[in-house]
Amino acid sequence: MEGRDVFKHAVTKLPKSVRRCCELANMKLSDIDLFVAHQANARINEAVRESLGVPAEKVPSNIARVGNTSAATIPILFDEIVREGRVKPGMSICFLALGAGLHWGSAIYRV
Repeated sequence: MEGRDVFKHAVTKLPKSVRRCCELANMKLSDIDLFVAHQANARINEAVRESLGVPAEKVPSNIARVGNTSAATIPILFDEIVREGRVKPGMSICFLALGAGLHWGSAIYRV
Protein backbone atom coordinates (compact mmCIF):
# COMPACT_ATOMS: atom_id res chain seq x y z
CA MET A 1 0.00 0.00 0.00
CA GLU A 2 1.34 3.43 -0.91
CA GLY A 3 1.81 6.26 1.59
CA ARG A 4 -1.32 8.14 0.54
CA ASP A 5 -3.43 5.01 0.98
CA VAL A 6 -1.88 4.30 4.39
CA PHE A 7 -2.70 7.87 5.44
CA LYS A 8 -6.34 7.53 4.35
CA HIS A 9 -6.63 4.17 6.08
CA ALA A 10 -5.12 5.50 9.32
CA VAL A 11 -7.21 8.65 9.54
CA THR A 12 -10.35 6.60 8.92
CA LYS A 13 -9.74 3.54 11.07
CA LEU A 14 -8.02 5.05 14.12
CA PRO A 15 -10.80 7.51 15.07
CA LYS A 16 -13.38 4.73 14.64
CA SER A 17 -11.29 2.47 16.86
CA VAL A 18 -10.97 5.11 19.58
CA ARG A 19 -14.70 5.87 19.50
CA ARG A 20 -15.55 2.16 19.69
CA CYS A 21 -13.13 1.67 22.55
CA CYS A 22 -14.79 4.52 24.45
CA GLU A 23 -18.21 3.06 23.70
CA LEU A 24 -17.18 -0.35 25.06
CA ALA A 25 -15.74 1.30 28.18
CA ASN A 26 -18.93 3.36 28.59
CA MET A 27 -16.90 6.57 28.31
CA LYS A 28 -17.04 9.75 26.27
CA LEU A 29 -14.04 11.13 24.39
CA SER A 30 -14.05 14.00 26.87
CA ASP A 31 -13.50 11.47 29.70
CA ILE A 32 -10.09 10.60 28.27
CA ASP A 33 -7.29 12.65 29.82
CA LEU A 34 -4.53 11.80 27.32
CA PHE A 35 -4.34 10.10 23.93
CA VAL A 36 -0.99 8.36 23.41
CA ALA A 37 -0.65 7.59 19.73
CA HIS A 38 1.89 5.58 17.75
CA GLN A 39 4.52 8.07 16.63
CA ALA A 40 4.96 7.03 12.99
CA ASN A 41 3.69 10.13 11.24
CA ALA A 42 2.88 13.56 12.71
CA ARG A 43 0.40 14.35 9.92
CA ILE A 44 -1.57 11.19 10.65
CA ASN A 45 -1.66 11.96 14.37
CA GLU A 46 -2.81 15.52 13.73
CA ALA A 47 -5.55 14.38 11.34
CA VAL A 48 -6.74 11.75 13.85
CA ARG A 49 -6.73 14.34 16.65
CA GLU A 50 -8.77 16.73 14.51
CA SER A 51 -11.19 13.99 13.52
CA LEU A 52 -11.74 13.15 17.19
CA GLY A 53 -12.07 16.83 18.08
CA VAL A 54 -9.67 16.64 21.01
CA PRO A 55 -7.36 19.50 22.00
CA ALA A 56 -3.68 19.28 21.08
CA GLU A 57 -2.61 19.34 24.74
CA LYS A 58 -4.30 15.95 25.19
CA VAL A 59 -2.18 14.34 22.46
CA PRO A 60 1.49 14.38 23.44
CA SER A 61 4.08 13.84 20.73
CA ASN A 62 7.79 13.18 20.54
CA ILE A 63 8.12 12.24 16.87
CA ALA A 64 9.86 15.51 15.95
CA ARG A 65 12.56 14.77 18.52
CA VAL A 66 13.01 10.98 18.37
CA GLY A 67 11.46 10.00 15.04
CA ASN A 68 9.60 6.78 14.36
CA THR A 69 11.00 4.16 16.73
CA SER A 70 8.66 1.49 15.35
CA ALA A 71 6.97 -0.69 17.99
CA ALA A 72 8.66 1.28 20.77
CA THR A 73 6.93 4.59 20.03
CA ILE A 74 4.10 4.22 22.53
CA PRO A 75 6.21 2.86 25.42
CA ILE A 76 8.85 5.56 24.91
CA LEU A 77 6.28 8.36 24.79
CA PHE A 78 4.36 6.97 27.76
CA ASP A 79 7.57 6.75 29.81
CA GLU A 80 8.39 10.37 28.91
CA ILE A 81 5.00 11.73 29.98
CA VAL A 82 5.10 9.70 33.22
CA ARG A 83 8.57 11.11 34.00
CA GLU A 84 7.32 14.63 33.20
CA GLY A 85 4.55 14.20 35.77
CA ARG A 86 1.75 14.48 33.23
CA VAL A 87 0.26 11.11 34.25
CA LYS A 88 -1.60 11.13 37.58
CA PRO A 89 -3.53 8.46 39.48
CA GLY A 90 -7.12 8.19 38.30
CA MET A 91 -6.40 9.44 34.77
CA SER A 92 -7.79 7.64 31.74
CA ILE A 93 -5.34 7.24 28.89
CA CYS A 94 -6.21 6.01 25.43
CA PHE A 95 -3.44 4.28 23.51
CA LEU A 96 -3.91 4.05 19.74
CA ALA A 97 -1.81 2.64 16.95
CA LEU A 98 -1.67 1.56 13.36
CA GLY A 99 1.13 -0.80 12.49
CA ALA A 100 2.68 -3.33 10.17
CA GLY A 101 0.24 -5.23 8.05
CA LEU A 102 -2.17 -2.37 8.61
CA HIS A 103 -3.45 -3.63 11.90
CA TRP A 104 -4.94 -0.95 14.12
CA GLY A 105 -6.45 -0.65 17.53
CA SER A 106 -6.89 1.29 20.72
CA ALA A 107 -7.10 0.58 24.42
CA ILE A 108 -8.05 2.62 27.47
CA TYR A 109 -5.92 2.41 30.57
CA ARG A 110 -6.98 3.78 33.96
CA VAL A 111 -3.91 4.85 35.95
